[in-house]
Amino acid sequence: MPTKNNSLPYFANILGLLRVNIFRFDPSMKLTSVYIILIAFLAACSQQRESAQPAVVEEDPETIRLEAVENIAFTIENRIQKTSESPLNDKVKFLYEGEDIQPLWSNGDSLNLSGLFMIETLDKSWNYGLPLNYKQNLLSALRDSLNTELSRENRTDILSEIEILLSYNSVQFLSDLKYGFVNLDSMRIEDHIDSLNNEDIAHLKKFIEKPEDSMFLQSFLPQYQTALELQTALSHYVDSTELSDHTFSLPNYKQDSIKAYTIAKEALIAHEFSDSSILEVDSLFIKDLKAFQQLHGLEGDFKIGNNTKDAIGMSNLDRYLMAVASLEKWKYHELLDEEENHIFVNIPSYTLRFMDDGKAVRKHNVVVGTPITRTPSFKAKLKYITLNPRWHVPYSISSKEILPSIRKDQSYLSRNGYTLYDRDRNPVDVNSVDWDKVSSNNFKYKIVQGSGTYNSLGIVAFIFPNEHSVFIHDTPSKYFFSRDVRAFSHGCVRLQDPMDMAKFIVERDSNEKITLDTVQAWSDSRVERRIYLKKPFNVYIQYFTAEGDSTGIRFHRDIYGRDEKLRASLKAFIKESQSRAQTL
Repeated sequence: MPTKNNSLPYFANILGLLRVNIFRFDPSMKLTSVYIILIAFLAACSQQRESAQPAVVEEDPETIRLEAVENIAFTIENRIQKTSESPLNDKVKFLYEGEDIQPLWSNGDSLNLSGLFMIETLDKSWNYGLPLNYKQNLLSALRDSLNTELSRENRTDILSEIEILLSYNSVQFLSDLKYGFVNLDSMRIEDHIDSLNNEDIAHLKKFIEKPEDSMFLQSFLPQYQTALELQTALSHYVDSTELSDHTFSLPNYKQDSIKAYTIAKEALIAHEFSDSSILEVDSLFIKDLKAFQQLHGLEGDFKIGNNTKDAIGMSNLDRYLMAVASLEKWKYHELLDEEENHIFVNIPSYTLRFMDDGKAVRKHNVVVGTPITRTPSFKAKLKYITLNPRWHVPYSISSKEILPSIRKDQSYLSRNGYTLYDRDRNPVDVNSVDWDKVSSNNFKYKIVQGSGTYNSLGIVAFIFPNEHSVFIHDTPSKYFFSRDVRAFSHGCVRLQDPMDMAKFIVERDSNEKITLDTVQAWSDSRVERRIYLKKPFNVYIQYFTAEGDSTGIRFHRDIYGRDEKLRASLKAFIKESQSRAQTL
């Protein structure tokens, strides 16, 4: 009777592990995976053979280790030389630069702390907003196989394979982490490995030598407090939430309120915002629904309006991708070094923050442009504040919105404080114009609204000259600030409590000639006055659909649809990777 081969159960376990994990992210690793399976099989068989062979004199462990180091070094050098020229290969070459190539991630017998750390980091790449392929599962399987009984030849082969995979994928990961993996113009996935410089690689080499550097990864993140808070919140979200692609379709609340609330309960449970207790206790459902609304920048009113309906219907994967898109934008943002102070407007959150040394010292609600008259993203220098500003009405508004009102009632201009001018800025009597012959195509006039509380700019404007003719200003339409969705302007940013902000800026500007009393007196005069800043500073108007704070991620509706294409590209990439993996 043949002797029973006790290695077969061991081989079956390894094979099962690899079948489940290896292809999840990387179907291109077929040959390498088969190679690892064969190593596992040989290792298992070697256990049986070694048990039947007579005892031999053991070699010195240090000699064995040094021999393994030499073999791994040879494999590294051979692989790098045979790999076709590419920016990634050049970065890896620099990583091993020197006369004597040595393994970076192991000592020839086991993985070092740096190797273990980087495998774990790659395995958590989604926590860093990188849902990409870094051979995570293959590396984890290879690492785990080192904890089994292996011949020294097989152990060396596995350490060699880990060495190569870890070097190439760590470099790629750090490039994606610091410089991004998308093209924000095309909103497509794009490699930026060329941006990774020698200083970045040197930083990696230093970490490998001294893995106790706890700030290593943070140095590759966008160096802005808001971005770091989003990164931290995203990591917690990934760890605590199943990133399901399950969406929900809720009916209109006014048409079927019972069904809307029933599906809302199911959705909150599926999205892991609630547990099954809300099915029985309405007070818990009310509490969780309000918290959900606030997390999405909505008023916690327990009403399932259109905005709440859309937020509840969204999948957790879509929410994750909103955060990924925002993190990617931070990597390209011009504000990577903290400035002493600046104004930061986030369009989708309808908020303005005055930032000082990375911290928000003031926060105001704002109204931004409609989806048709969108507020653009840009930066400019705030140079002066205008009290009691006159409004020089843009031509598009004059010719398309005000002209029809003049045709109906020629007293419209005077009743609303407007003055009509010709192209040479000479006043024009509105009654001297044959308005029936004037259209939006031949409108040759300029309209200016005088100072006053009725003025569309209110009593104060913050001017930062730019090509978009966009600025921040007061508004007589205060009621818009109480709404969840505040996209109602022609493109400029309307500010709540603007005089508080004006006085705050003037006080910080340290201009001895202009006191807070001066500001108030000029404001009360109803005469247009300008306050030029001694220390102009930047205003950033940006578009982030996800923000982080100590309570977690805040999700904001993509009111202009700017992130939609990027989210679609990311989702298609993830689904394609998973689909291909399942067919192998």
